Amino acid sequence: MRASEQDLGQVQMILAHDAVFPWISEDGDEELRGSIAERLFHSAAVWILLPSPGVCFVIRWLGRILAEVHTAALPDYRGRPALDAARAALAWLWHESPLQALISWVPVTNRAALWFSLRMGFQKVGLVPRAFVMQGKATDAWLVCINRPIDITSKTRR
Repeated sequence: MRASEQDLGQVQMILAHDAVFPWISEDGDEELRGSIAERLFHSAAVWILLPSPGVCFVIRWLGRILAEVHTAALPDYRGRPALDAARAALAWLWHESPLQALISWVPVTNRAALWFSLRMGFQKVGLVPRAFVMQGKATDAWLVCINRPIDITSKTRR
């Protein structure tokens, strides 16, 4: 499930796709498009999960038990395939890491991403004013969170 160096081409194709990159980046990030997967992969604080050929999850560790997650899905994998992949990734994370909570930021203009995160079991925690720059405007974002189910214990440490 965790992406390896051999998966970088697939991850790059997903993250840089014209239907994905504008939703996972802010204005002014275009120079990152060509090397986004490699930059993320080589960061010690980032895990990339690849549960299916068209869906990847970027996990950025914020501490020992807290991480931020972002989802990227190619158009043909959106909806049910992405939900199934996300559920598999969450189950893997709960079992293979010490993670206790995941957070994410969802621009208020991205209703599909909010729907997706709520379907995954995330809850709205609050609204962060002017959190992203999109289409030349400061855009508010929902802060969403999901916690490890109480009955699941981790098998490994980060």
